[in-house]
Amino acid sequence: MRTANIPEVYAEWSDRMTSLVAEMPGYIAHTSWRDQNSGEGVTIAYFDSEASLKNWGGHPVHQRAQHLGRVEFYQEYTVEIATITSRHSWRLADS
Repeated sequence: MRTANIPEVYAEWSDRMTSLVAEMPGYIAHTSWRDQNSGEGVTIAYFDSEASLKNWGGHPVHQRAQHLGRVEFYQEYTVEIATITSRHSWRLADS
């Protein structure tokens, strides 16, 4: 859950992390959602390996953002790391 602290600084760091993660070796994609009413959000980043994910977690600028998250931007948050063992997609064919 985000705090109301310095939203303009949060937005700057969020944009910075969006750019930085996309430059990381092993990065595949990421996506984010935020509920405007509750302020709760989810960001999912996909990497090609656990090693690539660890490099992202250890990047000094990302670590600075994590620190700011704990002291300025969030009341609480949860980090979950998962391995995708299968993925299926479906799309309605164009008419």
